[in-house]
Amino acid sequence: MGYPILQDQDYLKLTEGASLVKRTRTKIRLLLSRDGKIIKHIYKRKLLSSSTIWPYATRFINNAQYLRSRNILVPDIRSVFYYPTLNCDILIYDYVDGRTLYDMARDNDLSFFPRFVEYVAQLHKLGIYFQDIHLDNIVVKDNTFTLLDLESIQIKRRSLTKSLRARNLVHLFNKKEDIPFYHQFGVENFLNQYYDLACLSDRLRQKITHYLSTRIPHGDPTPALQTAYSV
Repeated sequence: MGYPILQDQDYLKLTEGASLVKRTRTKIRLLLSRDGKIIKHIYKRKLLSSSTIWPYATRFINNAQYLRSRNILVPDIRSVFYYPTLNCDILIYDYVDGRTLYDMARDNDLSFFPRFVEYVAQLHKLGIYFQDIHLDNIVVKDNTFTLLDLESIQIKRRSLTKSLRARNLVHLFNKKEDIPFYHQFGVENFLNQYYDLACLSDRLRQKITHYLSTRIPHGDPTPALQTAYSV
């Protein structure tokens, strides 16, 4: 189902006075409007892909509805349009007040980590596989987390299998900008707390730990990760 078309004059009105939040070298990704709305640009891919059949904007909206039904906080979506001039979907949602975990860690505040470990274990228990999970995709306020970038989430009917848990933890620990903060908190500490909260057997712990140890890129400047995985 197509979204309402956004005309040039309406796009200019929507973005007038907006602040740039995120962009790539050639494209705008996120804007913050003057009335406190995030204007997310989701660009169409030129080649045929799964996003042609199931657009990322639709994934974002559907995932938001499901996560909210499981008491996982997500942004409140206001509207969605297709903007042909930029060949992208425009998703408008409320700005999420608070700080990203990355911003807290960068300011040497790692107090969120115990709650974060619990949060990851909770997502996995609910069958939520967040491929783009990293510290800049989660906002915290009053010790409550809100997920961002919901289009990369896969939802399973049951708790994640050991292989999916392991793959998701690899994504978590291999985000280059986040690695120093996991070192400060302690990767082994993170894993042990996660295993306890997830109530995993010793056998599953060993299998996941082994998987993680084989997925650290060769030449990675973080040998402490490999040491921590080799428990």
